[in-house]
Amino acid sequence: MTCFRIQNVMGIKMMHLVKSREEYLRLRNSGNQIANVSEARNGNSDAKRNLVQMNYSCLPASGGLLRGATRQSNSVGMDLDFDPTRPDYDQLMAELPAKVIGMKDELGLLMLERSATKGFHVVFRRRTEMSQVENLEWASRLIGVEFDKGAKDITRVFYTTTASADDLLFLDDELFTGGEPTDESPSAVQALLEKSRARTAQLKAAAQQAADGQAADGQAADGQASPVVSTKTPSASEGYLGFAWKQIIDKYFELYNNGKEPSAGNRNTLTFELSQALAPLVDYNADRLLAIVPRYDSLPEQEWRTTVTNALQKRWKTMPRRTSEVMKALKNEELNNSLGGTALLPPEMPKKLPPALKLLTSKVPKPYKACVAEGVFPALAAHLHDVKFRYIDNTEREATLMALLIAPMSTGKSSVNVPINKVMADIVERDNISREREMEWKRKNPSSKSKARDPRPEDICIQVLTSDLTNAAFNQRMFDADRNGHRYLFLKTDELDSMRNVTSQRSIQQLSVVVRNAFDNAEHGQERVGADSVTGKAPLRFNFHTSSTPNVAKALLKNSSIDGTLSRLSVSSIEKQQTTGDIPKYGIYDDKFDADLKPFIDLLNRANGFIECQQLNALIEQLVVESKDIALQYDSEGYELLSRRACVIAFCKGMVLYILNGCRWSKDIGDYVRWSLRYDLWCKMKYFGVIFEEELDKENKSLREGMVSLYDLLPDTFTIDDYHRVRVLQGKSADGMATLRQWRHRSQIEYDSIGNVYVKTKRRAA
Repeated sequence: MTCFRIQNVMGIKMMHLVKSREEYLRLRNSGNQIANVSEARNGNSDAKRNLVQMNYSCLPASGGLLRGATRQSNSVGMDLDFDPTRPDYDQLMAELPAKVIGMKDELGLLMLERSATKGFHVVFRRRTEMSQVENLEWASRLIGVEFDKGAKDITRVFYTTTASADDLLFLDDELFTGGEPTDESPSAVQALLEKSRARTAQLKAAAQQAADGQAADGQAADGQASPVVSTKTPSASEGYLGFAWKQIIDKYFELYNNGKEPSAGNRNTLTFELSQALAPLVDYNADRLLAIVPRYDSLPEQEWRTTVTNALQKRWKTMPRRTSEVMKALKNEELNNSLGGTALLPPEMPKKLPPALKLLTSKVPKPYKACVAEGVFPALAAHLHDVKFRYIDNTEREATLMALLIAPMSTGKSSVNVPINKVMADIVERDNISREREMEWKRKNPSSKSKARDPRPEDICIQVLTSDLTNAAFNQRMFDADRNGHRYLFLKTDELDSMRNVTSQRSIQQLSVVVRNAFDNAEHGQERVGADSVTGKAPLRFNFHTSSTPNVAKALLKNSSIDGTLSRLSVSSIEKQQTTGDIPKYGIYDDKFDADLKPFIDLLNRANGFIECQQLNALIEQLVVESKDIALQYDSEGYELLSRRACVIAFCKGMVLYILNGCRWSKDIGDYVRWSLRYDLWCKMKYFGVIFEEELDKENKSLREGMVSLYDLLPDTFTIDDYHRVRVLQGKSADGMATLRQWRHRSQIEYDSIGNVYVKTKRRAA
């Protein structure tokens, strides 16, 4: 049987064979998929379009292209839709699953799922003696329900729902066996030629269709075709790297004109600047540029033409900075959308929370529940002592959690304060006793060079720090905490900037060292020769929660974005769009709240030794793979790098929740861990994505040594325009025809005259 995932690659639908039940379920049950299904069922058409797409009725054509598939698979997909206005709609939806599953043997049922909106998808074994339509008609008569006549083609794509028992009603492993596409080409070169011809034919057809449309709309007075001259925005069906021209232009003015279109007074200048930014994306082609640059605010046509074409006089050696910024912003925005949220709103927190988090968020309004749930973890984990976990890479981890809340001014960042204070109340009470003993010891032993001092009591342990420390004071607290049960230090500050005060240097660079050492529980300390100096090293256990506004956070962490500091933080947010603007109404933290919280704190205080949770490990394994898939899908090295430690952070949160639940696994723990990972990465990419990618680009550029292989930079199949573009981006002249001739002479490339493209052979450049 055959099951294919459908993906859009460079504007062409491509098919990827799903080879196992595990892969199929993982695709259906990603956090992004679950969120999109929920939104689709609430009427969000954009969310439906973002659902995972499957095909069950054909094998791909050469190169994996969906369009033009000629061979039929051994399975058939059928769409059953019911009209919600029918009086018996609810009865049909309730009775059909049992009816179909009851005749699974006669039907040859392979998969039954509830669709995203108003019906079901049925996959069954193909009757080879019948055509595609005849198979559908046969199954329709057997079930007694009409199939969707618009979904009869073998290349029909189905929007998949989740892997939950409510959505995936039946699945047979036979769906993933057999039907493997075979390579019928005589050689790798021939296969590439066939692939390039198919792709070229499609692109030519699309280009001709676009040209025909332009000719109809923009016919000149003398009967000759001319570029479209219109105040309309560019066609949404065309664009660059998957982004419509309208998206690119709108994002350009959002970044460089406060979101406003050009108007009288600046329309010439802004049109010229926009044209310069777009020119490299259309290979400096005047007709294509005129077709996509709008004519703003009734700018006279000839003046508009002259302005646009004059912009072509400047040829950039590399991509213009503004163009790069726009494309990065769009890619970052698209990546945010893939995480289940939108460009403006993060993925929604699960409605059912683990009991401890449900209690701790019960007194705050809904817009603040996410930041409170995430913000209490450092305080909760600070109660653990001498507790270790084993991560999926077999390294030992402790519950080091450092949280940063980023939100605009006056949006409710203080909502985390009382929950954190309630969690830390028992530790603060113990600390007060230790502080009194320390003060008494200092009173009895003033600094003196002539008089011996009594030894400082070794059982003094103060975990909650003040926000103004010297290195000596910080290290003394660290030694005491390690000596008294491997306990955690904890600090809560209202501003990220004040975190610099935990070191004598008062610098972000030194704070960065503290964060990195704390995350890995590395040895930290100092060596001094004075008799009264604090000397030595110990594993650093330090959890904290701090807050910041977006601009301050970006400014302070910009230089620490790729040194590992950012990736070690758990980031949360409060979005203005989520708040109502009214005065928030908080609940009262009364004695009952304290009594309800105490059993959870007791569980943390009693925890000891090595604790494992196989279900959490399995989930993290899955999330690591999902994160890599997302990074590959959106070509984001930054996302992939950030996700590595984000998965560790999510694992530590999961282990804390596991302990809080009496070391019993539950579905709500898994749901929260999955959401927390996606939420953390959404926040990081929202606030630091562009900065992180820029710093990575700089670092990667500095690491590259020697000559860059132009041959390796080109795709397996490339046009002459592709070749010239890559040369320009590498700072070379746009010609380079002598190099092409050398490659052909050495049989490193072949020219496909039908597709008008060059194709690499197996032989590589020397």
